[in-house]
Amino acid sequence: MAALLEHIDPEGLEEFSVVFTDRSLNHMSKSFQSVMTDISGMLKEVYNADATALIPGGGTYG
Repeated sequence: MAALLEHIDPEGLEEFSVVFTDRSLNHMSKSFQSVMTDISGMLKEVYNADATALIPGGGTYG
């Protein structure tokens, strides 16, 4: 099946699961890992923390 949006994560890994669509980044791709590393670095700097815990998700928790 062709992707609806070819420009989304074009170099990402092909993954056939419920966590990946052409509207999201594959959790195993270098692009996704780079985004998470950047966010982690920013949070550590802002909060002067040694570590962060990031939980990727597609909705709200509560």
